[in-house]
Amino acid sequence: FNQNTLNLGARLDYFETFKEHLTYKLGYSRGFDNFQIRTSYSTGFKAPSINQLYATTVGNKDLKPEESRSIDLGLDLTFAIHQLSFTTFYNHISNRLSYDPARNYLNINSGSAMTKGIELGFTTFINAYFTDSINYNLTEAIDLRTHKRLPRRAENQINHLIS
Repeated sequence: FNQNTLNLGARLDYFETFKEHLTYKLGYSRGFDNFQIRTSYSTGFKAPSINQLYATTVGNKDLKPEESRSIDLGLDLTFAIHQLSFTTFYNHISNRLSYDPARNYLNINSGSAMTKGIELGFTTFINAYFTDSINYNLTEAIDLRTHKRLPRRAENQINHLIS
């Protein structure tokens, strides 16, 4: 719609154990001469794997699916053949799938967690077929039960891609 873009998506999954589950994403962006603002809200669903449910020593058939809600807000600035992007995000995760080292690494639902942070990106459009992109993520990932950082989550991350 002129400079406005509306993005709507939905997915319905069916699991014999967990029944039907609907996830969706709503997105909106508004373009101006040399920049664009964008935002989105989405939900997520992650069923436990067969291993998490039924592995001999660590399986837990009482696991619940992990669910999430996410929101982000971003700004893209374009000049000549370059684009600079800034995005801030927040995710809330319920029934987080994890394991308990104190109980022989039994798979568990370990409550809620949140991740929030920023992403900075820089892209050069080399030609009609190739781009060169680099981005930096600063992420805070917290277990909301213990108020400690989540393990195995990078606080700082840099990615480079030529495509």
